[in-house]
Amino acid sequence: MSILSFSSSRLALVVGLLGLLFWLQPSSAVAQFSSDTSPELRQQLEQADELRVEGELRETLTTLRSLQRDHPDNVDIQWRIAIIWVDLSTAADERHTRRSLAENALDAAEKALEMNSSNAWANLSRAVAAGQMARFAESTRDEVSHSRDIRTYAERALEIDSELALAYHLRARWHREVSKLGFVQRAVVSTVYGGLPSASMDQAIEDFERAIELEYRAFHHLELARTYVDVSRKDDARQELQRALDAPRTDPFDPRYKSEARDLLDEIQ
Repeated sequence: MSILSFSSSRLALVVGLLGLLFWLQPSSAVAQFSSDTSPELRQQLEQADELRVEGELRETLTTLRSLQRDHPDNVDIQWRIAIIWVDLSTAADERHTRRSLAENALDAAEKALEMNSSNAWANLSRAVAAGQMARFAESTRDEVSHSRDIRTYAERALEIDSELALAYHLRARWHREVSKLGFVQRAVVSTVYGGLPSASMDQAIEDFERAIELEYRAFHHLELARTYVDVSRKDDARQELQRALDAPRTDPFDPRYKSEARDLLDEIQ
């Protein structure tokens, strides 16, 4: 395997992993609204969020499109549409379908930013759409570009809303995975593709810890544990895995997270 192809494989892992984030955390979008969204529309969006949590993705999209016909410039509808396209892309079976749906997600997220670039969730949806698109990039150059976008828009989301737990989680995973790039891979990416922003395991740990401060969720503890394993802090990893196992159920995928936590705990005992 050549240096370039190996570098591309690692970047694909980075951005592909991040592209799955919203599918794994469907309840994260619940009850997030901008100030110009009316109480009536908020209630309707909450109902759409509940459908999404239940896994009724196509029905959620239909509901959001119906609401959009009456509220064509509402950013809270638009970023949710971007997220549901990511969900549908992840759930699809065929690659060409997944890619087409990912393109829809990116287009919807960009429209959300056009509506309101100061909306934290619009920026976060753009970061997630970049992660999903990177799974289907045809070149390492495109992968690098999408990877930059993941970090850029996650950080913009945090500049707007410093208590957006999922943005911390997203940025933490970016730091963790990019930190795993070897020296030669970094050199190739820097020389040929203009490089990536600096990354560190310390920042990944700090961001996961901040996400945990904001939300007690199995998902955050599991990913922090994996990061501790990467830096040979197995005692800390065991503690986080136990916290993941003890965490209350907050979304439909918690059984999966807890199963993964149990498996990792058995592995590092």
